[in-house]
Amino acid sequence: MWHILDIFVIIILLFIPLVISHIKYRRSIQGNKNGSYKAQNSSLKHVAQFFADSPEFTEHSNVGRAEKNKALAIDVGIGVFFALSYYILRFLHYDWGRFTFFHIWTLIMSFTLPFILAYFCKGESAERSARVAKRVAIVMACILLLSPLTRPILAPLFTDSLELVLPLNVCPIASLLFLPAIVTGNKMLKNFMLSIALFGGIANNLQGLVHTYGSFWQYLNAETYLMHSLLIIIPLFVLATNQVTLSAESTVKNLAWLYPIFILNIFLNPILDTNYFFTRPDKVVPEAVSSIAHQLPYFTLFGTQISYLYLFALAFLVTVGSLLLFVLAELFVKHIPKRTFLSHYFEEHKEGSIANYSADKNLIQNS
Repeated sequence: MWHILDIFVIIILLFIPLVISHIKYRRSIQGNKNGSYKAQNSSLKHVAQFFADSPEFTEHSNVGRAEKNKALAIDVGIGVFFALSYYILRFLHYDWGRFTFFHIWTLIMSFTLPFILAYFCKGESAERSARVAKRVAIVMACILLLSPLTRPILAPLFTDSLELVLPLNVCPIASLLFLPAIVTGNKMLKNFMLSIALFGGIANNLQGLVHTYGSFWQYLNAETYLMHSLLIIIPLFVLATNQVTLSAESTVKNLAWLYPIFILNIFLNPILDTNYFFTRPDKVVPEAVSSIAHQLPYFTLFGTQISYLYLFALAFLVTVGSLLLFVLAELFVKHIPKRTFLSHYFEEHKEGSIANYSADKNLIQNS
């Protein structure tokens, strides 16, 4: 049922991208006015007058208008995306399950939001953009950190599952590491984010796990899914805003320290009756994987059937998936221009360029 508040929120979401772009534009204008323009006011008038009559200036003005129109279209599109996402999260949350429309849309959101946020962070200078992007990443990492810190307190109210109450799986461990990785800039931890942690987030959310039937906004459903969504959003955002130096060596080292923990859990899980690192096929979701694993050769450990072929396949899948994501990140850095996420007409002016004199001319006339 619609409420006045819902309409108000949707209107705000529609206009947020336009407001952000306007603020960045005014800030860039103000920054330029307070900079070199006062000192160069006299000479720039003559230069601007010269270029105002030149075909190159006219061509640049047309390009500038085209860029502004493109930026406007992007901002409107983002606003519509935000408003539609709010409607889906607000009213369609009872349609929760694997590959329902709600599930597919939340997956789309997880892969779209990092690049929208990167677009918002880009401004009139590379230095300011970098500062803003790091602050946004830190805020998201702090939100993610709430998951492993609050689960031991809140999860027992909804479940007796030790894996959920005591978050020692690889994804909750990643939730603890994201904040120090971003704050310290540690290359190994950041590459862990873009390989193993990202793979874990994708693998979990593709399953659309239903811990409590009914609405998505039940605690276990929402907390688990949103935590893993941040494991997707933050690494992609860090990648899009150029906050990480990719390293194949660091990725391999991260996999190396993961294997001993994986092997340790093979022995601990039968004792604790848990399934940390998903070493027990009898507790694996989806059920199809569990049924296939039961047909494979196995050995008995503390009264629990352990399939060594399943364990090998699981380790192989995580290794290949993590390395594949690293390769895709390398291709992204190599082939996607950084200016893709710039706010177009807020790009830095290059001294001596026609773009600079175009901006100078407009500023002088308005001063």
